[in-house]
Amino acid sequence: MKLDFKNISIYLFAIAPVAAILCINIIDTGYYNLMSALFWFAFMFIVFDSVTKKRNLNFPIYLRYLLLFAIYTIISDFILAEKSLTVKYLYSNYILSGFIAAFVIENMKFTYPFISKITLLNIIMISFAFIVIIYQELIDDTFLVNQNATDTLSAMIKVQAYERRLPSIYSWTSLIDQNFGFIVIITCIISERILRHKKTFITLLFIIIAISFAFLTRNRWIMVNSFLIILMFFVQKGINIKNIIMYGLASVAIIAIGIQTLDFVHVPVKEIINNRILEKNEGGLGEGSAGTRIFAFTVFAKLFPDNPVFGKGELHAFEGTSKDYKLVNEIGFSSSQIHVGYLSLLYYYGILGALPFVFFLFSLLRKLRIESRQSGFWGGYFSFFGFLLANLTLVNFPIFYAGLILSLVIHKYYIDRYMVLRNEYNKKGEQLLTL
Repeated sequence: MKLDFKNISIYLFAIAPVAAILCINIIDTGYYNLMSALFWFAFMFIVFDSVTKKRNLNFPIYLRYLLLFAIYTIISDFILAEKSLTVKYLYSNYILSGFIAAFVIENMKFTYPFISKITLLNIIMISFAFIVIIYQELIDDTFLVNQNATDTLSAMIKVQAYERRLPSIYSWTSLIDQNFGFIVIITCIISERILRHKKTFITLLFIIIAISFAFLTRNRWIMVNSFLIILMFFVQKGINIKNIIMYGLASVAIIAIGIQTLDFVHVPVKEIINNRILEKNEGGLGEGSAGTRIFAFTVFAKLFPDNPVFGKGELHAFEGTSKDYKLVNEIGFSSSQIHVGYLSLLYYYGILGALPFVFFLFSLLRKLRIESRQSGFWGGYFSFFGFLLANLTLVNFPIFYAGLILSLVIHKYYIDRYMVLRNEYNKKGEQLLTL
């Protein structure tokens, strides 16, 4: 496979945290802004190459819905949020960048040596990230943390040990990459290992690492996504009574070993479970996080009828501060948005804008599920199923994250491989019939 800027962009996703450190410290540019620009060039190259060589482009239905959603958000930003449509706006619009990256991938072919290199880089980055978060937990919680990342530092300074949200190496890209980077990538690694019938012991070790990492981040939504790996493990191994008993007991043992190991090295396991996850110190989930989500429904029910069709616009992102004073006032100045992703989707973009996003998710997951059954690789499907679940609490609609894009790359390789093998099998069958 030739090394061009399309492949280089994918390699840079595989080493995202390291590339981000270099980006920020050497050229003083945000990592995802640079990656967006690279994929824009790749997109233009593919379109130009298609026109000059008169080749058809692959444009699956899920990308059409994603493009519609991206266009609608741009119109909404211009009309409702009064943003300026500059070049900088276009390459920093990660909803649009997600479409561009997915389009590029759908029109590329990947070889086994290329995917092997990506997988190796993924394993190296995952191992590095896990070592760093262990070091942050036990020795120095500021180790390899971007000191200019205010969101990261605010979740670490002057808080109890059980509340301290450790970023590992992801304060240089985005804290969202703790899940859409680390958890998604390790999901793909595990799925590949199961598909290629590699040693189960090492595969289980990767699952322990994934759940332990999620636990150390102190983020509940990341913990939930990490447990999807166990579900994927069952799906790929086959759901039957024998596997349910055998791997069910193994899962319990994995969790128990992980908890005991963390407790042994003086991680405040009980405090994290009781006070961070279950929020017993705040009266339980009903008074804490769940109460916040219930309140979000109340605020949504009150404000959504004002702009049900076109939405209010994403005003909270305007120059980093909220211009939606009515929403801030209803929430009580404790936040600038409704902390339930799909409610925020409807509030920002209305029914007209939310529908393309919902259709995009449905068509993408349907495509991934069908192709996963054919190829045997389930990493892509469970990665995006995690994206769907994450937006029950997060407000995050772009798919332009290193792990999610890499999961599409690996999925594309395995479904293309399946199609080649199927075509070869059919040709051999036709040859036998003609004998």
